This record gives sequence, structure tokens and C-alpha cells, in this order.
Amino acid sequence: MYVNTSVRYIRMIRMIPRSPRKISASEIHSKLVDMEFDVSLRTVQRDLDILSGFFPICNDDEKPRGWMWEKDAPFETLPGMDPLSAFSFRMIETFPPSLMPVAVLKNLNLYFDVARKTLDTDVHKPLKKWPDKVKMLSRTQPLLPPLLDSDVLDTVYACLLEEKCFSATYQRRGEDGAVNYGHVNPLGIVVMPLS
Repeated sequence: MYVNTSVRYIRMIRMIPRSPRKISASEIHSKLVDMEFDVSLRTVQRDLDILSGFFPICNDDEKPRGWMWEKDAPFETLPGMDPLSAFSFRMIETFPPSLMPVAVLKNLNLYFDVARKTLDTDVHKPLKKWPDKVKMLSRTQPLLPPLLDSDVLDTVYACLLEEKCFSATYQRRGEDGAVNYGHVNPLGIVVMPLS
């Protein structure tokens, strides 16, 4: 019985998204039932209250309550990140930031933090020092990236991912009025290196 409860807790923790996304107790209950857990909605509600005492999990006090990980909650993986995975994330963080969309890098920050902590031991010192031993140099003058509104980028990437349209207006530099492009159906994004 205790094993079943522990496994249920782990499954529930993995279902809860990070703020601002949220999930209701009834949605969690439905997913648990699909996984063949014999559990009532009331038990799930009690479990969530218990888990919120041990983990940075909170609810929005609306009806129905939406449960989420707090926005700044430390990120942990089950199982923990192994050294080679941590090294890979450090390489992604160190070398191609100019080749990756800002919104993607922002979403990876939690993984970068875990990677740093994993490599911050004497055992993994050679892997930790690797970014200091290798540098990427450009043959041309590096260009400054354009300043883009993060909300705009988030909208474009979300619409691309979910295969939805968005409305767009654009004002060219030096012009007074903006042009309305109506509905835009993003099919892909091209990221050009800046150097």
C-alpha cells in the first residue's frame, strides 16, 4: 500500500506543470485512473495538499483549483541528471547562444542550473573545465542581435508549435504607421547566425 502511494505521488508530481500553466485535481484524478490507480478525487485533493507541504507546489485558489509548480521553484529531474547530460547542457549554454532563439534558451535555463550543480563537484572537474578550454571564434565582425519583444517571440513559437495562426502588425523603422498583415500562419522559423 505504501509503495502504491509513493508511486502515485511521483506520478502526480510529474503531471503538475510550472506556473503559469496549471492542472486541476480532477484532471490529475482522470489521468491516474487511466494509469489504473484505484483512487478517489477526494484522495487526490488531499494528496495535493500534502505534497504542497513538501514541494514548492501551489494552487490559484480559483474554482476549480489550478495546481502548479511555483515559477521560481528549483528544477529537479527523476532520476537526477547524469554528468554527460549535464555536460551537454553546459555546451548548449556556452557555445551556440547566438544560433538559438531567445525563447528556447529561456526555457532551458532550469536545465542549465541543474547541469551547473551536477558538474560542481570535484569528481566531474574535467567536464566542468571543458568550456574554458575551447572557444569559438568568428572570422567576421560579430553582429548585434535585434532586440525583440519576448512576448512576441513566445506567441510566435507557441503558434508554430500548436499549428495556430496569429495576427501581426509591423511598423518599419522611420515610418509613422504600422501595416496590418492580418492572420499569419507560421510554417517554420529560420534562425540565421549573427556572424
